Amino acid sequence: MFAQGLVPSGGACVSSSILSCGGIDRIRPSILEPVSALLRAESSVFMQFSKFPAADSRVMRAAYVGPTPRSASTYADRAYFRQDPVIRNGIGWLERPVGEDGPRVAHLGSTVDLGEFSHTLYYNEFLKPAGIADVLALCVPVQAAGRHVMCLGFHRTDGQDLFTEGDISAFWSLVPAMNAALQNLGLRAALADTDGLVQALVQADGDVDVAVFDENFILRQATPRVIGDGQMGDTLSSLLEEVRSRMDFAWRRTGVLPEEISFSAVTAGTGGTGRREMAVTARRHRSSRDGDRIVIALRHQPVSLSLADACAAAGLTERETQVVEMLGAGLCNASIAGRLSISPRTVENHLRSIYGKLGVNSRTQLLSVLMGGRGGARGQA
Repeated sequence: MFAQGLVPSGGACVSSSILSCGGIDRIRPSILEPVSALLRAESSVFMQFSKFPAADSRVMRAAYVGPTPRSASTYADRAYFRQDPVIRNGIGWLERPVGEDGPRVAHLGSTVDLGEFSHTLYYNEFLKPAGIADVLALCVPVQAAGRHVMCLGFHRTDGQDLFTEGDISAFWSLVPAMNAALQNLGLRAALADTDGLVQALVQADGDVDVAVFDENFILRQATPRVIGDGQMGDTLSSLLEEVRSRMDFAWRRTGVLPEEISFSAVTAGTGGTGRREMAVTARRHRSSRDGDRIVIALRHQPVSLSLADACAAAGLTERETQVVEMLGAGLCNASIAGRLSISPRTVENHLRSIYGKLGVNSRTQLLSVLMGGRGGARGQA
């Protein structure tokens, strides 16, 4: 680790500029440009990396200053951060246990043997074409509705000297201000991602969990129970599969994505005890700023009779009960077939038998009858 230096000449003004940064859209003038000038860096970049349940780490936001602006989008789109030795350890916090959360400074020239590094794919596919000869970076972890790492990178290009110990010491003197600014920006960004949707739904509905996805079904925000409860995360993955299946079916049938879909599901209670019924609503919200959002609201209600008991009361076989329980968990026919190692046609045959025994003709009616404790009351309204 490098020694932390005193604030260099002009550094106090740069620190003030950094701390004045009031939003992601102000990163260029408030942080990237003044720090680049102080370090004599030819280019610089900001990137926010985020990790959510059931999703890979990805670049969520970026800003760039320099002569090759397309290099930032290329870096993100091709996931070069997975090969980047400068920030790989910093963004590794996304996968590490909570608690290892300090800011990290890294310098390319001090991290790798530059001679050997010049033979790597990352150098030849990205750094060399971008003209980047040396990198000095800061990674700041932020825990807010998911895990995020806010990164700043400053570049010396071909024809410039590499960063010196004096440059690195000057950079370290700015770390407290950059850390504070990036923590603040990370928290603000996490709140902005919700567009007020999560807070409004929770305040209105009491025992409800909410997850907000972007138009690519990548989780962007969620209530704490979804983030912290592994069992709830598994349930959300199954429900998301069902939402995507239903939206895809509607698209193929009508050529239009539905604005809202609703269905019922059953999941095990907290700690695996009891069962809970969930009314699932998935709603599309249009946003001109960051693309559409898909908000999934899970409203919880106790189930008076366990689904297995209701199936037994209705005279369903063990296999039919398994099918019903998976339906209750929100799985589609194809997913049930995969879980049970049977064909989708066999699942359909089981459903026809179950519908006949209960006097219903849809899975919604089926779950309504069983969850209402009326299994076995064939033909009743």
